Amino acid sequence: IVKKDGLKRTDYFITCEASGTLLSDFVCDSKSAKLIAPEIQTLFTAMQQARMTHGDCKATNFFVTQDHKIEIIDLDSMCFHQSDKSFQKAFKKDLKRFHKNWQGEVGEVFQQVLGKI
Repeated sequence: IVKKDGLKRTDYFITCEASGTLLSDFVCDSKSAKLIAPEIQTLFTAMQQARMTHGDCKATNFFVTQDHKIEIIDLDSMCFHQSDKSFQKAFKKDLKRFHKNWQGEVGEVFQQVLGKI
């Protein structure tokens, strides 16, 4: 944890070996999107329940492990929100950024599962 004098913000430096396949490489068609979609839905649901946002939900910030779990990297913009209003705004931005990664049938798969959140 890094706290700087005069700033109200707390920065976290977390190190852990992350390994797997980048989500951007793993999802190459609608079949692979359907395979990982439940994990993506679980991840965003957990973020919503914790009122946590990532801040940069591009596909290269997620790893798919060998057992098809999701690991998140690049947490420098991560935030736990105190107010529901700020959370909703930032969460919508995270979802929008995530959807920007995908087109066509793959985009439709993720839109379908994340539209339920």
